[in-house]
Amino acid sequence: MYKTKSATEKAILVGTEFFGGMAMMSVEDSLAELARLSDTAGLEIVGAVIQRLDKPNSATYIGSGKVEEVKALVEEL
Repeated sequence: MYKTKSATEKAILVGTEFFGGMAMMSVEDSLAELARLSDTAGLEIVGAVIQRLDKPNSATYIGSGKVEEVKALVEEL
C-alpha cells in the first residue's frame, strides 16, 4: 500500500472589531485564539486580516473593500 501526502488545507483568518461595542476580548486576542484552533484542526494559516467598522455588513459581515482584500489573498495562493 502506498501512502500519499494530502495537501494541507489553507486558511485566511478574518477578525472583526466593531466601534462602540463591548468586546469580551481584543480582535488581536480573538485572532490568536482562532489561529490556535486552526492549527489544532491541521490548517495552514496563510494570512490574516482585521476589519474595524461600526456595524457588520448584512451580506458579507465585513466591508466590500475587505472582501476584495481577502479575494486578492486567495488569488495569490
